Amino acid sequence: MGKFINPFTDVGFKRIFGQEVSKPVLLERMPWMAQNAVFQRLSEIADVASLNKEERIKYDANMKAFRDTIAVMEGQYLEGRAEGEQNRALESARRMKADGMPAELIAKYTGLTKETVEKL
Repeated sequence: MGKFINPFTDVGFKRIFGQEVSKPVLLERMPWMAQNAVFQRLSEIADVASLNKEERIKYDANMKAFRDTIAVMEGQYLEGRAEGEQNRALESARRMKADGMPAELIAKYTGLTKETVEKL
């Protein structure tokens, strides 16, 4: 069954676009893909708004689990990225040290501490 949005009564529409009557003009000027994304978002809001209390609790729990998973994955990505940058700095420092560059300069250019460079 299709869903139709009444911009004068739909809560989701009012949340996104506000109360002004001139908002359809904005939609007419938007590219088709942007309009599609807007109406898809409105459809999602309407779906959530139509849930009963038990379904809403389950939905909220699932969304929390999803967001927690995304946050953990982003944290792991950033941690891995920082570890990779640290490994590249160490490898560069090793090469610079092998070429006889002073520890102070190596530390300056790699961001490592002088003590770390001297231990290499």
